[in-house]
Amino acid sequence: MSDLVVDPKRPVSWPSFSLGNGWRGVAGALAGDWHRLPLWLPVALGIGILGYFSRTTEPSGVWWLLPAPVLAAALLLRHRPWLGWALGYAGVVLLGFALAGWHAARMPPPLELPRRAVVLEGQVERVEKLPKGLRVTLGAARLGPDEPPLVRILRIRLRDDDPLQPMPGERLRVRALVREPSAPVQPGGWDFQRDAFFSGLGGSGFALGAAERLGEAAAPRPFARLRRCIEQRVMAAVPGGCGAVAAALLTGSQSGIPKEDMQAMRDSGLAHLLSVSGLHIAIVMGLGFGLLRFGIALVPALALRFDSKVVAAPGGLLLGSCCAPSPWRQW
Repeated sequence: MSDLVVDPKRPVSWPSFSLGNGWRGVAGALAGDWHRLPLWLPVALGIGILGYFSRTTEPSGVWWLLPAPVLAAALLLRHRPWLGWALGYAGVVLLGFALAGWHAARMPPPLELPRRAVVLEGQVERVEKLPKGLRVTLGAARLGPDEPPLVRILRIRLRDDDPLQPMPGERLRVRALVREPSAPVQPGGWDFQRDAFFSGLGGSGFALGAAERLGEAAAPRPFARLRRCIEQRVMAAVPGGCGAVAAALLTGSQSGIPKEDMQAMRDSGLAHLLSVSGLHIAIVMGLGFGLLRFGIALVPALALRFDSKVVAAPGGLLLGSCCAPSPWRQW
């Protein structure tokens, strides 16, 4: 191979480039992926949410008003696609920022709980089976007979030897020691305070004495009593860790699984199946899809005019999104 010889007297020629040619090149490259641009809208929404949580101070209310005019301008500029899409992405980023701020503003303020033992009274909203004992979630709890009801829920672990088996909707009285949610144990660690703030949890603690049932049970939350009955029946029929795992697969409650079994599920990479997530959403969506197709097939006028798959698919998706709220809380 001959060596390359460069003449120092020959001027170097650079490729011609102009702003117009560069823009046309970018537009031509993106034209082939035009149908993929909507897939970036959730990314833009997430960027706005991350922008809100990265701030150290609360933004002003003006940020809540910005998404509407920016998105309206994007619609008005739809005849200029690239400018319209750019404004649309900016509007969705601002929308994510405003949504995160709105969710934070609508939550009740954190509680200042006493540092001493108090006698709690509240309505049972949820009962969780632990490896030893029960844990109840109390709504509209009072820190004393003459105290106003709290705006956040409290989570209390009952004594292991407490014979009471509460059900959702009942009112309980128990002497307990409660504390506010703890801060992260290390920088960048799990922020239990933030998770508790957006879940409505005001504090947690443990009972110092036996719980007492007060009066008649009020109307519980929808399906709360049914969920508790399912857990009791499953764990009565299948005792031990196997029953706790079976109950978790049906209801999503993992509190009753022994630590050894839970660690084994994590080590095997199967712990995600126990939460109300993909498995349960798939079951709900599959059942909804099948029932909708079956219902359409029962009506000849609909079965002959519409494709049952096309109609049942979005219906199953909507049913799965509405009946499984856990994914919506994760952000």
